[in-house]
Amino acid sequence: MKKKTEFPNIPMLKKPVIAINIDFKKKKEHLVIGDFDNVNAFVRGQKNNHIIFEKIRPLGSFLLDIITESEYFSDIKTNFYEISKEKYAENLRVVEGLYEADNPVLKFIALSLWDEYSRILKAGKEKDEAYPALERLEDLTLPFRYNLMNNVLTWQKHKPFNPLMDVPTEYYKYPALNLVIPQTKGTMEYMASNFTLFPLIVHYLKTIYEKKKFFSYCKVCGKLFLAPDNNKTFICSEKCKAKQQKMNKKKYDDAHKGDSTEKLHKSEYQYWFNRLSKAKRKKNTAAITDIEQAFAKFKEVSKIKKKQVNNGLLSYEAYYGWCLEQRGVIDAIMMKHGLFDRG
Repeated sequence: MKKKTEFPNIPMLKKPVIAINIDFKKKKEHLVIGDFDNVNAFVRGQKNNHIIFEKIRPLGSFLLDIITESEYFSDIKTNFYEISKEKYAENLRVVEGLYEADNPVLKFIALSLWDEYSRILKAGKEKDEAYPALERLEDLTLPFRYNLMNNVLTWQKHKPFNPLMDVPTEYYKYPALNLVIPQTKGTMEYMASNFTLFPLIVHYLKTIYEKKKFFSYCKVCGKLFLAPDNNKTFICSEKCKAKQQKMNKKKYDDAHKGDSTEKLHKSEYQYWFNRLSKAKRKKNTAAITDIEQAFAKFKEVSKIKKKQVNNGLLSYEAYYGWCLEQRGVIDAIMMKHGLFDRG
């Protein structure tokens, strides 16, 4: 008895597609995955059609779902080119694993990969050596073998007026399926692909650049956001702007903390030294003795407090307040000996 062919535990679709609508005004995207006929009917309002995945998500979610797993997808490219029984069983499990992922883009890749593998098996069975199996596997897995967002930022840098000019030619090899939905107020449009993600990546970037927006990473929170210019804005929100200003102030204060503390230390030393010099000019022996004793104590404690400020153990404000108190000490000595004046 002939052994029954095993298939992966995923939906067997006639023509798997991934479709997306970008609502720039609402900053949302609508992602739909399923068989072409069902997706086409679903986006036209026939909600009873079976769909694999459907969700309205924040703008940019689709691009962020294209994760970077270089080694894993390089292995897929190599292994799915093989049609041996051993590889068949292994590849079947890989497809199931991709489909079980929470990431909807990987679900589509599982469906598309199995659809393509079926074609490769058929070409092998029919000894169709002209079928470009390796080339198509290359195009199916490439978005996951390189960091897409790093590439996008590089394209923006190289061609700031139109980054799409720097996008590699393979991204333009496959046509997008344009699903036009006429409505009472205007027309809605979904772009779809029945194989690789290339057409949707290009469409997504085109839509964003036409709105004069560019991708950038926020240097405060690290989040990817759409900036109003290219390679100039690196802060995503007013909240992060306020946080950056606070960080800049702290950085400035820390950098100049030692300078301010040293300046205060020297000015207070000079304040005491000037009064000792006055006592010496007046040849007031009693005043000189009192001032020298108090001055020695001031210098000893002031040196300790200056070090504490530089080490973060005492605030500059506390040191400044103590110095003002010590001015009261020397002023009292000067008054005691009739040497105090405000000139």
